[in-house]
Amino acid sequence: MKDETGQQIEAFDYYYSLGAARSLKQVAQQFGKGFATIKRWSSEFRWRDRVQQRDQELGAQIEAQTNQHILDRHEKKQRIIDHLYDRLYARVMAGGMEVSTMADFERLAKIEQTVMIGLDEEGGDNIRSLADILQQSAELIKAATGDSDVRQ
Repeated sequence: MKDETGQQIEAFDYYYSLGAARSLKQVAQQFGKGFATIKRWSSEFRWRDRVQQRDQELGAQIEAQTNQHILDRHEKKQRIIDHLYDRLYARVMAGGMEVSTMADFERLAKIEQTVMIGLDEEGGDNIRSLADILQQSAELIKAATGDSDVRQ
């Protein structure tokens, strides 16, 4: 097989760019060549095989980018959860918040469960759920202890 010329490569790239509507006739019109010439180029340089190969390569790239995006979002959410958990732990250890009732303990257990699961039952992220639980816990502890310094 001989090497493709620049024009033949450009013709293939144009053919590929047409997507689902691609046709050799359109390529012939675009490049001012006869249909038979474009058909020969297509056959000689395996355009159909190359379309499939390029589609597979692009699909793999998109999948890799999507997976990386999902991983990055998960890591970001995990850093937020870790930060909130560390702040809560520091506050408890500093005596600024006490677990004085079984309800307080149950709320903390629910926070731990939320952090460990990472996803709610519908498959969405749990940061909002965790924030809601923390806010409710702070409100209940504030009401129970009369501590106006418990931040929500």
